[in-house]
Amino acid sequence: MDKARAALAKNHTQDAQKAIDAALKVTPDYADALTLRAVLEVNAQQQQAALDDLVHAVKADPSFGPAYLVLGALFNQMGRFDEALRSLDRESIYNPNSWQCAYEMSRSWLGKREYERALLQANRAQSLSGKLHPGPIHLIRGYALMGTKRLELASAEFEAYLDAEPNGQLAGSVRVALAKIKTAMAQRPDSVPLPAMSGLFASAK
Repeated sequence: MDKARAALAKNHTQDAQKAIDAALKVTPDYADALTLRAVLEVNAQQQQAALDDLVHAVKADPSFGPAYLVLGALFNQMGRFDEALRSLDRESIYNPNSWQCAYEMSRSWLGKREYERALLQANRAQSLSGKLHPGPIHLIRGYALMGTKRLELASAEFEAYLDAEPNGQLAGSVRVALAKIKTAMAQRPDSVPLPAMSGLFASAK
């Protein structure tokens, strides 16, 4: 799967697909190849096909952690947050220091509107990732802090996100949220509408 990963890193989707298909032709139950194909399917908005491949992957190799991570992320996109948390719990067994797992858990708790738990996992993701992925983590911390009505702290996180990714795909919506926070801080904290969580951070991986 090294060839497929190298192609994915360069965004050469067709080359990655060819390498994955070749591997699965030889070994249809290859969990790594099934998981990588699911990533391509998620990116192509083919959620059911991705779900089928991921279920196949974890049945073929129940100890293959990355499949549970991608499955958790997919369930988050689908708004199936309880199922996401169950998958991510399995991933954390195999990869306890995965910042991506903590990040996706934070997304799940945000979706369930359990904001303190979301913030706890966002802080854990930040600790595990160091300074490698500041944008997505600042973003998710900002929304968790919005949920707990700590608007000044939320505002600081959104500004940090914009510093990290000023032209990011979500920068426009973050600027809107930031403007609403500043208006609410001059009025009353509970006037800030929280966003729908399913799929909100789909591009912030």
